[in-house]
Amino acid sequence: MMRSPFRAAERSLTSLQSEVSNLLERLWKFGVSTGAIPGQEFTPAIELREEVDQYVLTAELPGISLSLVQVTAGPSSITIAGEKAKQIPPEMEAGEPAYPRLLQDERQYGRFTRTIALPGSIRVDQVTATLADGVLTVQMPKVAAPKPVEIRVEVSRPASSSGTADNI
Repeated sequence: MMRSPFRAAERSLTSLQSEVSNLLERLWKFGVSTGAIPGQEFTPAIELREEVDQYVLTAELPGISLSLVQVTAGPSSITIAGEKAKQIPPEMEAGEPAYPRLLQDERQYGRFTRTIALPGSIRVDQVTATLADGVLTVQMPKVAAPKPVEIRVEVSRPASSSGTADNI
């Protein structure tokens, strides 16, 4: 009986396909939680919603103090910037070899800047922002759309260069 060299490869590929499929299914159902990647900038999660008279942006900024957050409004955009600093307990800073020791760290730190384009114009001078319980809320009143103006336009015949108006 002759063995096919392709059967083993076929089984390996089928097994790999099954593992990848299971992994993607788990990611789809439960999401992914990865640790911070060195050099990766901290990016806060946001939600932007439109209300009748304003846009409201919320951003998750846990552990960030009010003094480290900046909000800048443009005619049709909003920019949030700041820094999430790593806070190291004094015992760990001293370099003591015993305890406490950091065993795992998946939190992200660093500077961030996000500019969010808005679907319409805002009243820049009336934008307000609050930071409570690690959530930044920015309220941006919309610029009122101009009301349509109806005017009656008189329709007339063009002036004729030959002097007769009925040569049409």
